[in-house]
Amino acid sequence: MKKCSLLLAILMTLTLLAGCSDGKEASSGGAASSGGDTTSGGTETERVLYDDPEPVNMNGYEFVIGSPWLKNVATNSSTQSEKLFHERKKQVEEAYNCKVKVISIYPDQNYLLKEIAAGNKMADVINMSLDMMIPAAALNQIRPLNEVEGIRLDDARWVEMYNTLGTIDGKTYGVNFTRPPEARACIYYNRDLLKNAGVTEDPQDLALAGEWTFDKFREMCIAATKDTNNDGVTDQYGLLPCNPDAAAFFFTTANNAPLVVKDASGKYVENFNSQAFADALNFYNDLVNTDKVVKIWEEHTAESTYNVDKFQDNLKFFTEGKAAFMTCDSWVGNQHLYKVSDQLNYGILPIPMGPNADRYYGFAKDGNLYAIPVTNNDLDKTVPIFNALARPMEGYEGEDWWLEDMQYEYFREGDTKSTQLYETILDSSVLDIGTGIADMFAGINHVVRCSVLWRYETPNSYLNSSEGNYEIYIDAMFNR
Repeated sequence: MKKCSLLLAILMTLTLLAGCSDGKEASSGGAASSGGDTTSGGTETERVLYDDPEPVNMNGYEFVIGSPWLKNVATNSSTQSEKLFHERKKQVEEAYNCKVKVISIYPDQNYLLKEIAAGNKMADVINMSLDMMIPAAALNQIRPLNEVEGIRLDDARWVEMYNTLGTIDGKTYGVNFTRPPEARACIYYNRDLLKNAGVTEDPQDLALAGEWTFDKFREMCIAATKDTNNDGVTDQYGLLPCNPDAAAFFFTTANNAPLVVKDASGKYVENFNSQAFADALNFYNDLVNTDKVVKIWEEHTAESTYNVDKFQDNLKFFTEGKAAFMTCDSWVGNQHLYKVSDQLNYGILPIPMGPNADRYYGFAKDGNLYAIPVTNNDLDKTVPIFNALARPMEGYEGEDWWLEDMQYEYFREGDTKSTQLYETILDSSVLDIGTGIADMFAGINHVVRCSVLWRYETPNSYLNSSEGNYEIYIDAMFNR
């Protein structure tokens, strides 16, 4: 989309929403708030599971969840969190005399602009990824939940880290209640392959000690990359990225280098032109093109064939023991790797800490949240049913019960280190405003492809030529 048409769309949206925002200004965007959940007063409080009022007869009201991912009924492939949701759904329908229905929608800006312009309610709550939530919050398409009467963000029913991810400038727009909660960017690794490659340090011990760094990761990748049959062709690699362009953002985030930051005056500005971002992108570029320790499929080295889907090939390559490390989102574990957990000795790791970072930082663009559209005026029904759905099932109260269950859904039985590190990965997840500016993210993603994968020019050359290109997008959406 051209700059003028994007700005026009934004201005049209703001005009349309002026009549349905209860007189409040559209929220400005920003980095996730630091430190716990916020109530309407914005203060940090102890998290407890509050009692719900007695169920109210909703007289058959149809409560609708719009989601790209959640199914209306449980299936054989449903995860534990999905099965628990569907059990709770039945309880709520009976207690409140309502019908809970899940419909398939994809709530990106193409969908939201059209539906809100038409004044459509869409759903009681919409399930959206973090990169969908960011522009929806900035354009006042979804309600700040700390301004919705009856929703208490300090309630332990809401996953604490997702409250943080869903918070922009002190207003929380998205929450999640499903447990086990999904962590996002991570590394799965093959313990036996590393041992056979002569690696003596345990990367999980390093990670738990806060010593899992870019340098340690690189050393292990180099050690693991081999021509195992001496035919002159590398057939075992240090790193297998499930998505070779997304992996670049895993490393830039891990170096504490988001796409967008606030400057000293409180204005949101480009940050991909920072030294920390360039260093992390060059680190990934060196792994791919200098050290040659990264498995990049031939189709992904050419622009004309880049969009060929290699996910199943990646799974096969990793489970056959041909890569030491695989970057992906955590759901690959419980949906795929656990099926071979009796054969493959694997574990999980955070993305290693970059030299500009003081802790682990996790890329969370696809974090999964629930929001209330601004066109939903049935809050007297939405809020009690939403609260009830989010309340844990009996026997699953508390915030940590799922940690033990992780072993049986994601990892090998008894893999307590992976369980600990899964929680570390979850807690390291961060919001990057830049991932929600579609034109900007697509542009820098193209930089990754053109430089690292297709090798037209260097990463620095592309980053320098991109500087200043996206300030107009940031200003239009967040610096009003």
